[in-house]
Amino acid sequence: MKALDLFEKSVDAGMYYQQFTRPGKAKLLDKEIDVWQELLIPGKDTEATYYEHKYWGEYAGITRHKYGKGSAIYIGCWCHKDILKSEVRTAAELADVKLEDFSFPVIIRSLKTRDGKNLHFVFNYQEDETTFSCPWDAVKNLVTGMHYVKGDSISLLDWGTAILIED
Repeated sequence: MKALDLFEKSVDAGMYYQQFTRPGKAKLLDKEIDVWQELLIPGKDTEATYYEHKYWGEYAGITRHKYGKGSAIYIGCWCHKDILKSEVRTAAELADVKLEDFSFPVIIRSLKTRDGKNLHFVFNYQEDETTFSCPWDAVKNLVTGMHYVKGDSISLLDWGTAILIED
């Protein structure tokens, strides 16, 4: 593929860039960025989040563009983890992928039993006790025998585990 063809395809996807640099004092959404940044130039009909910097402020750090039957999100820098989490959540929503509202140190892993029931393993990877709100309609803790419904608080000891089966 020729360079011009690649350029035209990148513009079709909502942006292009020709330069990258070290961020210096650049910020994105009021948060410092680190290591590297691409100086993105948004195309037509492209949503963009611009850098905060006296020289690089005319360039975007993130672009979002509808493309074909889907969309493209391009993150052009080493951004703060909160920004990255937000963009991943946005991408999942655009793709109709449901993400759990849980994140480290509370981790949930689920499976279906042979008889078709949903079984959930909830891990508390920290030295502090924690609670979380039950996201399922009705579950039973297979270790304690306790029953919970959506919205109930479930406690986990430090480094604790709960094994929950949906009723």
